[in-house]
Order: sequence, then structure tokens, then C-alpha cells
Amino acid sequence: MTCPTSYLAKEAVDFDRTAEVLGPFGSGDPQYYNIMKGMCTSDSAKFTDDDVKEIAKCALTSYNAHVQGHFLWAGHVEIEPRWDFIQAYDKGWLN
Repeated sequence: MTCPTSYLAKEAVDFDRTAEVLGPFGSGDPQYYNIMKGMCTSDSAKFTDDDVKEIAKCALTSYNAHVQGHFLWAGHVEIEPRWDFIQAYDKGWLN
């Protein structure tokens, strides 16, 4: 999928969408983990909404039992709704 533009577009500088491959680089398959020619990947197809809701339920149950607080990975992201608090809440994964 075409990588989205930043929701901070007025303040942010866009990346080079013509670059063959952009980092970060690691030991994984760059065609899956890296931006290539302005195209981004998504792992949302791996789990159904019901799967993600069950994972969230298990995580929150564990946090409530063993942790005296919660934290969010991100309040808003452009590609993966499972890492976006607002989208995850709206989908019913966290409530």
C-alpha cells in the first residue's frame, strides 16, 4: 500500500518516496519490513478483528491483575489500527 502522509504534514518533512529502500535495517526481509519506493506494508491481515480484541482482552486482564497502571504505544498511527488507541477503542478492542 502507498505509505500515508504524516498527520503532522504541516510540521513534518516527508520522506523520499522515490528511494529504492528506506530503513531501519535489520535481519528481517526488507521487502516486508522496509519502505520501498514509497510503499508500506501492513500486518493487519494476519489477525482478524476478533483475534485482536481477544489479545487486547487478555493483555488488559493481565495488566489489571499485575500492573498498577497502563500505557499506550501510540495515541494515533497511520497504518496499523491495533497500535492506534483511538481506532482500537472505536473498534471495541479496548472497551
